[in-house]
Amino acid sequence: MIEDEKPSLVALLEQLASSKHIEREKVTSNWIQALKKLPEDSMASPAIEEKFFTMFISENWEVRYCALLAASHLLCSIKTTNSFKLNFYELLRTSVKDEEFRVRVAVGDALELLIQKEVSTYDQFKDYILGLIKEYSSVGKEEESKKPTWRYLESSLVVLQKCIEGAGTSFAPYLNETIISLIEHAANMEVPFIREVTINLTKTLFTISTEKDVSLLGPRFVPIIQKGLSDTWPQLRYAGCFSAKALFTLIQANDELKKAYYPTLLPPICLNRYHNAEGVGILALQIWKDAVGDKGKEYVLEYIDKFVDHYTTQAKSRNNLIRESACHCICELYTKVATLDKEKVKKFIPQLLECLIELMNDSSWEVRNAACSATSKLIPVTT
Repeated sequence: MIEDEKPSLVALLEQLASSKHIEREKVTSNWIQALKKLPEDSMASPAIEEKFFTMFISENWEVRYCALLAASHLLCSIKTTNSFKLNFYELLRTSVKDEEFRVRVAVGDALELLIQKEVSTYDQFKDYILGLIKEYSSVGKEEESKKPTWRYLESSLVVLQKCIEGAGTSFAPYLNETIISLIEHAANMEVPFIREVTINLTKTLFTISTEKDVSLLGPRFVPIIQKGLSDTWPQLRYAGCFSAKALFTLIQANDELKKAYYPTLLPPICLNRYHNAEGVGILALQIWKDAVGDKGKEYVLEYIDKFVDHYTTQAKSRNNLIRESACHCICELYTKVATLDKEKVKKFIPQLLECLIELMNDSSWEVRNAACSATSKLIPVTT
């Protein structure tokens, strides 16, 4: 390593200890740029390695956080001693259980970078990470909602997701029943943040998969996505939209797979176009357009029984905004879809009308208003 670079790198590490987030971000960026200027055969000085180990044991979580990220960039840029590398790997394992959530997540960012450079790095951590997820997932229902437990499970799942993102398509050989089962189990937990992470994991796996992988992942993950798209929490609907988008992109040229998964995912995507959370509504609308093009009414008519079941189920949601959205979608069935086949829509009118009448007595005036409006537009179809 060039001699006059050593003091500047050590000085940058000193500045990472700043208590101000904006300063740490700036120094981290400078650290990365400084490393890029060095030849790959440069060797980290003993002073730099020693400084890192001092930072790793700091009582200040900001210092530990920055040290993890800075060290991962160091390992990916220039040479270090073998002992530093091994000690850093061990530190990453222990840091997955750090008391600070942001430090635990930083482990995922560090591993993503290391695995991106060398996929086999995942072999050093996979058993430990999956073991932690299994341990945190095996708690009883009473312990499930206790913050320390679910927060550690959440961060461990995030670390796994980062590892998969780092490996990209090269993760395929590592995808096994253990990972799929852990995701499925976590997706059924009561804590919404855990369910959100599992939905994000399905998106990541679909993103790195090929069309032939859908036969393995689809039957296991589509129910998770559908549940997220129908959740009362808008964050889960938002995550579900991205996951559905990843799957739709994967199967866009396969009509057989579309027939397998469109009936399950199109109804909630269609309803979410009206979701009050702007990000959800905009994203769902774009996904709907990308998936069905100008044949939206045709798809609804083809799977109308699935759409009716979903709309009427969502009309019973605890969330009044979702009940209101259901009213708008029910109205579309006979104001838009019925123009293609009035008789096919007509046989569902009694079920839809019963749903709307019940919503006319809703505690929310917005829902009552939407139900009344939808009912008033029903008359032309029934005559």
